[in-house]
Amino acid sequence: IEALKAGTSVKVIENRSEHQVVRERITQLPDPISREERFWAKLKIRKNGEFPKLKLISVQNGGEPDNNLLRPGISYFLNLWATWCGPCRKEMPELQKLLPEFEANEIQLIGVSLDQDMRPDQVKAFADQLGISYPVYMIQEGDLQGIFAEEIFVPLSIFVDERGRVRDIFAGWSAQSERRIHDLLNRRQNRSQ
Repeated sequence: IEALKAGTSVKVIENRSEHQVVRERITQLPDPISREERFWAKLKIRKNGEFPKLKLISVQNGGEPDNNLLRPGISYFLNLWATWCGPCRKEMPELQKLLPEFEANEIQLIGVSLDQDMRPDQVKAFADQLGISYPVYMIQEGDLQGIFAEEIFVPLSIFVDERGRVRDIFAGWSAQSERRIHDLLNRRQNRSQ
């Protein structure tokens, strides 16, 4: 057998003394899909796409509908949650702590309960128990279909810019999502200076 360079592929056939050098195509495997891309795939909303019109019910105003909540010229950070969601109970007070930073960066923080089997006063009591002072609304079941493709998951936060475009999502509460929210707030602060 002759000397072969390192990295050479050889085809050897059983019961034969000869071998054949094989030239292989070098291919590159695609990068695995990121966690963020997996979450985007579960949504009907798209990055940089228009956020759908929602019919939200204010829990602070006794269940009054608010069809004009998302107005042009205002940026929103919509936090979707449910009373039965353990991670939501952790995330909501953390967002409450960030409320002054959201306000300083002209971003309206809004809580949106996905609970369908509760009354507005029950959702309000839940938010009050957690010390939430930012506006809290309930979403109607039909509007969920404008956001989620199939599977509904919470907590989920959606950043909508002043033009009504979905700029980013924050799925779940973790050190990474908290860091990304701080990055968003810092970018907004630097933009306004």
